[in-house]
Amino acid sequence: PSYQPVGPNSQAYDPTLNSYYQYDPAKARHLLAEAGYPHGFSITMPQYSPLASDAVVTAVGTYLQAVGIKVTWVPLDAAGLYTSMVQEKKYSTLIYGLAAPPDGWNLVNAILHPAIQIQPYSDPVGLSLVAQIRQAHSDAAASKLYQAFNRRVVTTGGIIPIYEPNNLLVTSKNVTAQRQAGMTIPAYYDYAPAH
Repeated sequence: PSYQPVGPNSQAYDPTLNSYYQYDPAKARHLLAEAGYPHGFSITMPQYSPLASDAVVTAVGTYLQAVGIKVTWVPLDAAGLYTSMVQEKKYSTLIYGLAAPPDGWNLVNAILHPAIQIQPYSDPVGLSLVAQIRQAHSDAAASKLYQAFNRRVVTTGGIIPIYEPNNLLVTSKNVTAQRQAGMTIPAYYDYAPAH
């Protein structure tokens, strides 16, 4: 499982977050009751199959149902997803793939960029960290701030990673390919003839 939206190669990676979310339906039901939902609630979520396959939707729906959250899935194509999520702000939740960006700023951009925001990011603590990142005078200082921002995003539920896919790359014996951090499929220039 993945507990943060970045991988070990990122400036924002914080190994202490790897055990932050544990599967605990009883605790989840208790937290829902504390939040005023003792019997759970219903939610409608879009399903764009390139981002959330039927297997992922089934698993997520089953886990949420176990704590009292009933999901109604609405299949959408790419245009419908963008229109309903970004322009109309019709849905509050989405399953999507976020490539583990190696550069800490890519995480910030993934949270703040208006073209991909589901809802505007308004956490004052997180926004303060972003302002500090912009003013950081060294890579070491920026890395600590990226880690703090990652921690803030994870611990406040801004992004809740569900799984980290394991991707295989298969080539012929006559071809080599080098993956780059944050890329599922190598770029065309990362392929070369085998020697």
